[in-house]
Formats: sequence, structure tokens, C-alpha cells
Amino acid sequence: MLFAILLAFILAVIGRSAFAIESINDKNALKMSDKGYAVLDFYADWCGPCKMLHPVLEQIEKAMPNVHFYQINTDSEDSKNTASYFCPGSFGIPRIMLLKNGSNPKLIQTGYEDYEQTKKNIEDAIKESK
Repeated sequence: MLFAILLAFILAVIGRSAFAIESINDKNALKMSDKGYAVLDFYADWCGPCKMLHPVLEQIEKAMPNVHFYQINTDSEDSKNTASYFCPGSFGIPRIMLLKNGSNPKLIQTGYEDYEQTKKNIEDAIKESK
């Protein structure tokens, strides 16, 4: 966990995103309608726990190649409609949701959890949706 905190801090300081995961906004949100499972990460650039979770999700993405991972910046004007569609009203971030075949959004996790717990939460949500 110390490594994740340090990595997030260093990347925040030098201004680089830790995410290789595709960003979704209001213009390209239909990409999430692909067949299969998609994990949506709702985050904000100022959010410390969000920055800690980014490298965790990158690792999980590599371990789960059959699941699509997307990030949605809740503070961006370009993605506010998409964020409010999945999370109407106010909500805590980071927030992770699961889509199956582009629909039936299911909350997986709110807040930071380590690699093992986050991966387990995603795997459990996928099992429950089958």
C-alpha cells in the first residue's frame, strides 16, 4: 500500500496520469455498450483515494484481460452527463461500478481498497451477474 501511495503522489507531482485505462466522456460513452463486462471508475483529479486506486485498477486490468476498464472524471464538463446518468445526485468517489453488456449498472465499491480486495469485489460482482 505504501508503494501505491508513493506512486500516486509522484505521478500527481509530475503531472502524469497513472492510468492507461481509457477515459470516457459524454461523446464516447457508447463505447461502454460493448458486449461483455466493463468496470467503470468514477474519479476526480483532486481526490487522493482516487489517485491511490488508479495503479491498483491498472494491475487488475492486466490480470483480467476479458474485462474492459474505463475511467470517468466526475469533475469534467465533458463527462458530467455520463457521471450523473450512472450516479444521480451526490456520491462518494472513488466509485467503481460494473456493466454487463452495456447495462444493469452494479455498484462494486466506494472508496479505496487494496489490490486483493478490489479484485475480489470485481470478481464477486461478475459472478453475481451471471
